[in-house]
Amino acid sequence: MKTFAIIVTTLLICSCVSAPPVKSFTVDFRAPRHEMGKTDAYFDKAFSFGGGVNKDDITVYYYPADDAVGMEFSVQFVECCLFWSKSGRDAFISALERYKDEFDQRVLVTKSKKTREAYGSVEGFLTWRRTKVSVQAHGSLKVYLGYQFKDNAAFFTMTQMESYYEDPLSRSRSQSSQTTMVYFTRAQAERLAALFSQEHINSLGFPGRTPGAAKPGMDNY
Repeated sequence: MKTFAIIVTTLLICSCVSAPPVKSFTVDFRAPRHEMGKTDAYFDKAFSFGGGVNKDDITVYYYPADDAVGMEFSVQFVECCLFWSKSGRDAFISALERYKDEFDQRVLVTKSKKTREAYGSVEGFLTWRRTKVSVQAHGSLKVYLGYQFKDNAAFFTMTQMESYYEDPLSRSRSQSSQTTMVYFTRAQAERLAALFSQEHINSLGFPGRTPGAAKPGMDNY
């Protein structure tokens, strides 16, 4: 019995040591891209104490080299592009279907901040630039999917959490992005989900990723 326990313990240790490291989702954001379309969403008003929202445009791009979709928008004067992997896009579509079902059944919770995490999270990748001459910051981050009541209306939401950029050349240029809430009406979310659809992406005829192609080092950006 003692020998069996030693063997089991040894196997567990070996399995932990041999497990491959988890790689963060990254995108070569300077690679060729193709515009897929435009949509819009609501964002918190800048310098507002009343908690209101403003509608703003989102331009959606496809990056074939990484099979990634980027949402480009400006929030509180910061230019952002939030990238989604295929698994992230699939999770967005599934979360929207759950939201629509709960909305139709009238079971949405009206007073809880936890609803912003109701449908789980995905790993995203973000680029942001505070001014036209600022460094192009970038980094991986977590994105929560859920819903929130705002201005007496229910919104499907994604919460873009903080990302940290460590500049390889100057510590003074290292920075963190801000946590950002993006609010979608049902129609807005459905438009974005249609752009995220793999069937739609395949129909556009964009060239796919070249097998075995090396990705440029991100530290050069």
